[in-house]
Amino acid sequence: MVFLADVLKDEVYRLLFHDLKSYRLDFAGDELNLMEQEFQRLYHEANLNQIGSALIMVGTLERILIDLLRHSLQEAPEPAGDQTMTQQQKLNMSLVYLHHHFREPLTLKEVAAQVHLSANYFSESFHSSYGIAFQQYLQDLRLRFAQSLLISSDFPISHIYAAAGFQTLSHFERAFKHKFGLTPRQWRQGKHEAGKEQ
Repeated sequence: MVFLADVLKDEVYRLLFHDLKSYRLDFAGDELNLMEQEFQRLYHEANLNQIGSALIMVGTLERILIDLLRHSLQEAPEPAGDQTMTQQQKLNMSLVYLHHHFREPLTLKEVAAQVHLSANYFSESFHSSYGIAFQQYLQDLRLRFAQSLLISSDFPISHIYAAAGFQTLSHFERAFKHKFGLTPRQWRQGKHEAGKEQ
């Protein structure tokens, strides 16, 4: 499930994301059943698209996230300190940071500093672990976000490129065409026409 952090209330966002942390939790028994029901409700409301569906989805999402936070606090705390984190854990944390801040003017040096690695070492490790250069990964995140806005909104392209974190329209259009084979306008038009045919 992918969502934009700005759909959350400020209080919920601060509670969950005040610290750079990656959550991976296992549920069983009654907790698992409750969590499955919450996800089923999200899926149902997304497909239903009735009056109030968006509000129900946000409320359900917030309950899921708060339950995840509570569950994580019940588990044994991990040893504190940067020294106890492995290189892979640091790289995973860099992805968490990237996915929360990709629309901002990020630099490799800034993200490396977030996980306490030198820029050169971070760059080499990132490419080695994920098979893609940091800048390419960041650009792909922005392009996928822009692509989702082209599908789900009527925002003008002149707003979408900035919302996705691109500095200029020309750079956005070149990068989009290189990745998807069409300009943003052509891609949006093709999707609209495909929707009319169905």
